[in-house]
Amino acid sequence: MLSHSLIDAIGGTPLVRLRAGADRGVEIHAKLELQNLFAMKDRVAKQIITRARESGELAEGAPIVESSSGTMALGVALVGTLLGHSVHIVTDPRIDRITLAKLTGLGCQVHIVSEMDEHGWQGARLTKLNELMNTLPGAFWPRQYANPENPAAYRALADELVTDLGGVDVLVGSVGSGGSLCGTSRALRERLPDVRVIGVDCVGSVLFGQPDWPQRLQSGLGNSLHPPNLDHSLIDEVHWLNDREAFDATRALAREEKLFTGNTSGSVYRVLTWLAATAPPGTRIVGIFPDRGDRYAETVHHEGYWAERGLAELPLAEIPRQVRAGTTVSSWSYRVADGDRPPLFVFVESNTTGTGMRALGVARELGYRAVLMTNWPERYLGLADTGATVVTCDTNDFDALNQAVGRVAGRAPIAAVTTTSEFYLATAARLAAGLGLPAADAEAVGRCRDKGALRAALAEAGLRQPVYTVVTDAVSAWEAVAGVGLPCVVKPVDDSGSTNVLLCATVGEAIAQVNRVLAVTENGRGQATRRAALVEQFLDQPEYSVEMFGTGKEQRLVGIVEKTVTPGPNFVESRHIVPADLPATVAEEMAAAVRAALSAVSLEFGPSHTEVKHGPDGTAVVEINPRLAGGMIPELFRLGTGIDLLEAQVRFAAGAEIELPESFEGYAGIQFLLPPEEGVLEEVTGVEQTRALPGVRAVTVTAKPGQRVAPPVDAYGRAGYVIATAANRGELVEILDRARALIGFRLRPGSARVASAYPLVSREARESRSVVEVGGVAIGPDTFTLIAGPCAVETPEQTFAAARLAKAAGASLLRAGAFKPRSSPYGFRGLRAEALRILAEVRAETGMPVVTEVVDSRDVELVAGWADMLQVGTRNMQNFGLLEAVGDSGKPVLLKRGMSATVEEWLLAAEYIALRGNTRIVLCERGIRTFEPATRNTLDLSAVLVAQARSHLPVVVDPSHAAGRRELVLPLARAAVAAGADGVMIDVHPDPAAALCDGPQALGEPEVAGLAGAMRDWATLAGRLPQELLGSESAALR
Repeated sequence: MLSHSLIDAIGGTPLVRLRAGADRGVEIHAKLELQNLFAMKDRVAKQIITRARESGELAEGAPIVESSSGTMALGVALVGTLLGHSVHIVTDPRIDRITLAKLTGLGCQVHIVSEMDEHGWQGARLTKLNELMNTLPGAFWPRQYANPENPAAYRALADELVTDLGGVDVLVGSVGSGGSLCGTSRALRERLPDVRVIGVDCVGSVLFGQPDWPQRLQSGLGNSLHPPNLDHSLIDEVHWLNDREAFDATRALAREEKLFTGNTSGSVYRVLTWLAATAPPGTRIVGIFPDRGDRYAETVHHEGYWAERGLAELPLAEIPRQVRAGTTVSSWSYRVADGDRPPLFVFVESNTTGTGMRALGVARELGYRAVLMTNWPERYLGLADTGATVVTCDTNDFDALNQAVGRVAGRAPIAAVTTTSEFYLATAARLAAGLGLPAADAEAVGRCRDKGALRAALAEAGLRQPVYTVVTDAVSAWEAVAGVGLPCVVKPVDDSGSTNVLLCATVGEAIAQVNRVLAVTENGRGQATRRAALVEQFLDQPEYSVEMFGTGKEQRLVGIVEKTVTPGPNFVESRHIVPADLPATVAEEMAAAVRAALSAVSLEFGPSHTEVKHGPDGTAVVEINPRLAGGMIPELFRLGTGIDLLEAQVRFAAGAEIELPESFEGYAGIQFLLPPEEGVLEEVTGVEQTRALPGVRAVTVTAKPGQRVAPPVDAYGRAGYVIATAANRGELVEILDRARALIGFRLRPGSARVASAYPLVSREARESRSVVEVGGVAIGPDTFTLIAGPCAVETPEQTFAAARLAKAAGASLLRAGAFKPRSSPYGFRGLRAEALRILAEVRAETGMPVVTEVVDSRDVELVAGWADMLQVGTRNMQNFGLLEAVGDSGKPVLLKRGMSATVEEWLLAAEYIALRGNTRIVLCERGIRTFEPATRNTLDLSAVLVAQARSHLPVVVDPSHAAGRRELVLPLARAAVAAGADGVMIDVHPDPAAALCDGPQALGEPEVAGLAGAMRDWATLAGRLPQELLGSESAALR
């Protein structure tokens, strides 16, 4: 296997079935982590160091200091020195000569402490490490025992096990820092919730409640300290072996299975052999073997060492003795974890401001096993630090989510289901109710989430709110603006974070904004939108949020927040202060208005965050959010009252008693960091000076160097925040103002960018490239799709024969023309409606979704009623009426590039479709007209790369129409794969010579015969998954 660097070669280790247990039908597999370049900790070193460099925590060329006597030292030495860092390893006299030679050979500086302190050798090493950190400027300490990237490094190992075996019943691994076993088991349980996890420790280690004996001889496992990365809730059973038993098992492993390892692997092997003899037939067991034996040649594997240390005098148990908690052991013993696994606390997605990650940590601190259900874990910064179990599933599909929760829970009870994300409030409430858990009413939550329904409920209750109208088409916007007046605010009825909220000064601006809102078919979480806009009166009044907590009997006031937003036309929250300085009568009137509003929507349980404006006529309700406040507001309450609202939410969701604030001690506030101009960020300046300001509690910068920033138009564009406290409001405002003045954004010169001419299909419009589903077939960045069929439907027999050829070649979509635009009016122009009926019959027999061209906007409704995907051909790429009509159809669209069109013109054509609310578009490069007569057109493969760089849409290639010659079709298809196309579209015909159109470019049966294998090989080389191999699992694989 080719690796482009030694760092890339880390991981992907062999999984080998051992002979033990074979006679009883028990599968024992050894994951040979010792086959990494040095050992298992190579994974950890790679993860920690590369992530630290990405985050800026480890500067280029800065020194790295780590405490280790074994494989972690070697991993840090490997990765650190390869990346140009000086590496300092702190160790103790137990280090073996071979490891020491390797470290010095790699160019490390090794510091050996001479004697242990009251915490053993680890304590002495940490003292020396701190000395080095204080004397080496900019030094980085990987902190293997506490760094959450340690267990996170083993997610890949879990993936490898699932890929190789599918299922695992028992996982056995050693425990030292806690990272390898906990990281692997946490990731494994996301897919295999019932896997049994067995930890292997050594006699004299404190990890599982035994007394410390620092003189133990085993290395690589055990500890004299309690590492934060060790999560006892993940381990079902623990085994202890003394030095003799561990060393004896290591030598037995070499004799019996021919694996020359260290004592850690030997200890794991001893437990595996016991399981091989006692587990039920059919049990599949995996043991992680972390260390190779060369560094133990003079100790574990040497008779003289055994005699010198008197190892033969220690007891040697043949089977383990089961003990209770608190029993001191001296030879092989085991203990099963007390009680059941901790109850699950399930979060359905999270917000992205920081409080969501804190809530996961709070749930763990309260004794729950925190589980985050998410469709994209990478969305959440700091997720690895929470220690939560992360389950990747389709959170927008309730049934799939419900099933995934059941799988991850297994036999463990579920204590609560909640969310900190605005987008999943109703989902979490519905899921909790279905499990019989405490929850707000899902219908009440839905009324709050739909701003149109909220407005109607408030109006029915006679409560003060902005004048409003809900519109679902641009024509109605004229009447809406006339009724509401100018200036007005236009916003989606169902989005969050100030997304697409705009202050409009003219009718034209309002109409344009309504069109923008209606064009959005999916929100930022991939959920279908209502495609409705709220046009409402602009209240130019101070804004506040009223935080309540419903107990079912009453709505308790938590506090009122003073809010500052940018002046418009976009409203971005830039500052919060708690408590709001309000006269008591105003605060009481505001709280009463909010209680009445909550009653009007029947929201009785749980936290709520209601945004209001207050003027001469009293309080007007703007929005009700049936959740705890975001924007770090709970942290402000914690600093001002000592009460943690996140803990209250967690406790409330689990049905426990909660404590809410009664009064404030001083003031707390947050100032968000807003980039003043657009460009590529080089550095955020003034951070340390801001941290030094009196009263500043936290400075967090979320924007990274190299990231494009701009003045935010919604909450997602903010670049960080400063949190401060003070005795009075005036002092707090002064601190926040100074912080805002100190923080600066240094941008890369010349990096400003003109706004995209095609914002809906541009690369910036989505977090990742789109996947377009066509009749259950996915076209996107992770798959490779073959579309094939005849250029035109000629007869039923010809079409059936062509479809069978296409399917045999591996095609997952059938493309055939019913309406044919021809240069000559005398050419074959298709069977039209009759062809559509033939295609429907072919689809029914083959199961292949149909792609066919529509050439006239008047025929769109007819063709859309029969086809799964509408094709807009090269001649119609700028037929703007047709583009709008296919956009209105809602069907997926295959948009061919015009034969003389630029890439920008092509993408602008796609924008016409997207502006009608349809972004299910696949671009098709089919060649452009040039002076070269040797081919029908000139295939422009650079357009594939340019279009993918500029747009989030999938791009496929049509080599048949590009070449016009069948002998060139497969070579050009191969080139399209190499260029990164998401698929190819190829003409096939049972008798090309008799074809009524485009016969010279169609592949016949002889050429098609080799197409399936070629496609699979090309896609594999390109790192894609051929569509016909995906079947029903395509969504999971994506």
